[in-house]
Amino acid sequence: MKKTKRRVATALIWSLIALIAVSAGTYAWFTFNPYTNVTEMTGVVWGGEGDLLIANKREGPYGVYTELILSEEKPVLYPVSTSNLNNFFTQGKQTSGGVVTGFSLANDGLYKKCVHGFVYLKSETNAHDIYFDKSGLYFGKDIQSLAAMRLGLQISTPRGIYTHIFKLDDMADVSSALSRLTVAQKDTVVAQANDNGSVTFSPDPAKNINDYCAGRSGEDTTRGRAALCRLGAGEIATVEYFLYLEGCDENCYNPVQNRDLALSLAFSGVN
Repeated sequence: MKKTKRRVATALIWSLIALIAVSAGTYAWFTFNPYTNVTEMTGVVWGGEGDLLIANKREGPYGVYTELILSEEKPVLYPVSTSNLNNFFTQGKQTSGGVVTGFSLANDGLYKKCVHGFVYLKSETNAHDIYFDKSGLYFGKDIQSLAAMRLGLQISTPRGIYTHIFKLDDMADVSSALSRLTVAQKDTVVAQANDNGSVTFSPDPAKNINDYCAGRSGEDTTRGRAALCRLGAGEIATVEYFLYLEGCDENCYNPVQNRDLALSLAFSGVN
């Protein structure tokens, strides 16, 4: 793959998250009521020639450092399911075997059920394709959490809205993660739920995060297989992010709780 001279900075966003379960048992994920403490929230732009800038407000100020502001001061990382980041659903019924048979809309109070917020990226003087910077991505080392979590991005630019949902399996070897089927149909998410609790499932849309990562070696950047979005010179991207437990993931049950996680998001631009 061709290497391109690095001409932009890397935006690094990080926060420390402690996950603590308040109960234990032998049932699936929906018997738990975990919560998170989120601290030391910052955004940093570093490296390159400083052409990719970051801010926590659209109007700025843009620079190499910004405080990361979450929608909820103490969000709940609670299992939910979504196919599009627009509608989220939570469990409504379960069978004696622990399989969820009904879901309900969870949009009310959603930001208490996941880690959610906004950052703004600005391509200062050149047009760029925006990728993750793999060297700056970090979601902790716990394989059970990595297997069960999803990272969702909804990126709004003058060119349109880009919706991405990513698995975090690429961040570690998760082959030894424990699993238990929590819905009747494997590799699905909830697309729709009626008032009576009946559910329409759709294939899991989560992508491999590796495909959207640019490599970094000194002053050179390697393009990823696919870009998150493209920004023209002077354009601003609104990046809305969701970190959540996908409620239909077979890994999303008891063992995902009682974990300490460190979260780091990093973006690179290549012109």
